[in-house]
Amino acid sequence: MRASETLELLQLGIGPHLRDVSLIAAAGGHLSLALELDGVGHVSAYQLSDGQLTYLAFVALVQLDEGRTLLCFDEPEQHLHPELLGRVVQLLVAASERYPVVLATHSDHILDLLPDPVSSVRVCELDDNHQTVLRKLDAEQLEKWLERYRGLGEIRAAGQLRSVLAERESA
Repeated sequence: MRASETLELLQLGIGPHLRDVSLIAAAGGHLSLALELDGVGHVSAYQLSDGQLTYLAFVALVQLDEGRTLLCFDEPEQHLHPELLGRVVQLLVAASERYPVVLATHSDHILDLLPDPVSSVRVCELDDNHQTVLRKLDAEQLEKWLERYRGLGEIRAAGQLRSVLAERESA
């Protein structure tokens, strides 16, 4: 991990005015995370929004990946501005080239941000015995539906997700 690469990723989400991230001594021997911003100076982490803190955490998790074999998130869209969510999805897609990344989401926006939903999306549903079944997308059906919709998320939002699912594989 290069520090300059990490700073560049942080600037994509926080802004180009970010100069550094540091730990500052706080009361009682504790350390506090702080951002150094042009024209402002040090800003303590407790002064940041939940979305900014979430973005910092995603960058840290992706950059500190030595020995990682899997990265999982439940609803990674929580607290994130839609633009920051796009940056996080880009981070996670890039990370998925190094190790598996699993996202559990109800976010149509995330589905629309995925570059290749056919290879990456699995839909969870319950079968007749109330067992969880994972379903793939049908590439041909998805292509037809994308003539009318801008993305998989919009198809899901319109209540048409089942129309693009592949047939269940027999056990």
